[in-house]
Amino acid sequence: MELDAVVRAIVTDMRLLDGGDRLRPLDSLTLIELVAALENETGRDLARMQLTRDMFKDLVSIGELLDRAR
Repeated sequence: MELDAVVRAIVTDMRLLDGGDRLRPLDSLTLIELVAALENETGRDLARMQLTRDMFKDLVSIGELLDRAR
């Protein structure tokens, strides 16, 4: 499955989309769950990165984050 499709599937399953490709505001626990799901599905290590909320504002920003985590 293509990376964009994986990200879309995860945020859709978690019901995080706030219309279009934007994510609703995430609380800290949901953010941790999202990071864990992204790591599990992509094999990328995000925990070692300096993460900010801006990296989780929409599908594009999450894709860019995953690209940097290669």
